[in-house]
Amino acid sequence: MRTRLAILLAALLLGLGLAQQVTLSFAGNTALKEPIEAMIAAFEKENPSIRIRASFAPIDQLHVSLRTQLAAGNAPDIFSTIPGKGAPTSTVSLAEANYLLDLSAEPWAQRIPSTYDYAIRLQGKTYGMAPSIATIGILYNKQVFQELNLRPPRTWNELLAFCDTVKKANKIPFAMGYRDPWVNLVINFSLVATLVYSSNPRFDVDQAAGRASFVTSPWKDALQKHLEMEARGCFNPNPTGTSYQQMMEFVATGRAAATVTLSLTVPQAYQYNKEAQLEMVAFPATNNPNQTQIPASLLTVLSVYKNTRYPEQAKAFIRFITEPRNLNRFVEMTGDLPLFVSADSRPNPVLSPMIPYINQGRIVPFMDHRWPNAEVQQALMTGMQQLLTKQATIEQVLRRMDEAYNRK
Repeated sequence: MRTRLAILLAALLLGLGLAQQVTLSFAGNTALKEPIEAMIAAFEKENPSIRIRASFAPIDQLHVSLRTQLAAGNAPDIFSTIPGKGAPTSTVSLAEANYLLDLSAEPWAQRIPSTYDYAIRLQGKTYGMAPSIATIGILYNKQVFQELNLRPPRTWNELLAFCDTVKKANKIPFAMGYRDPWVNLVINFSLVATLVYSSNPRFDVDQAAGRASFVTSPWKDALQKHLEMEARGCFNPNPTGTSYQQMMEFVATGRAAATVTLSLTVPQAYQYNKEAQLEMVAFPATNNPNQTQIPASLLTVLSVYKNTRYPEQAKAFIRFITEPRNLNRFVEMTGDLPLFVSADSRPNPVLSPMIPYINQGRIVPFMDHRWPNAEVQQALMTGMQQLLTKQATIEQVLRRMDEAYNRK
């Protein structure tokens, strides 16, 4: 009897990967490097028979390398994906291509509200774990604001006046690093959240049904206001030649008063100045603060390669991150807000001004998460570069976005 039990136990341990050394591979966005490495160290300590080899790359490089690996059949066991269908490595798009493992049976899956079905689910199945909510807003240097006796702008006119005041003080009002394509999205998304969705919350539904388009909507006003900021001198010289890293350095060190960015980039600012005092506030698009809405959405998604040799071990690592003690630490390090709130949750104080917008429902998902393909996002990023260098008109950019949206 004892022999039989020993055999059964050994088989069970082997199946769980506890009786043999297993090495998993992980690929993620550079912004996740510190929190993921912290999670790996803690996980390996509790699971000494499992090792995780992680690599990280800027998001645009990750899109290319991950798609290449998936097509070749040698993708990492676990990797970060982008919610929805609007990017090259979007969760739903990769699920449609049969690249992702179904995670619906995991204990955390049912805790993700149906509000986010568009982001991580396909035909009722869950293909990614999203631990946090990311926002976009004005990240400003409180020390510079105190020095110049400024307060965060709450209206569009105040924002333009803010640019004038900061320029006179020989500082950059908004540091923007448009050399990194994704940065071209953040001001547009901030403007569109209010200009488009405050008047028509069902814009995405109407657009999918053919009742709305980019070129006939207030998207035109958003791009015009973006260009107005550039003409007003709100940005650093040559923003299209400035990198994301430089823009974060400018605001952290006080060379710039502010930037517009994703909440998950906040921890990286402290790499340039550990003593920086930063805060994120909503971006105003009109002269009525009551109309202001913010982009807020799932952003960091962890998915498992369908053909991984070690599905149980991969799922165990993701499950480990969702445990409250680990999730709180993970979210603190990413700088985002927790999706799974517990009594021990400690939201990043830098984001405190953004929390009321989320609690009041004054939020709009990142627009590209609901676009039908990655070509729309690319059309906007390329179009903004062309607009800022005067190689295209607003109407041309929006028509190209419409063409990409309607492409089958």
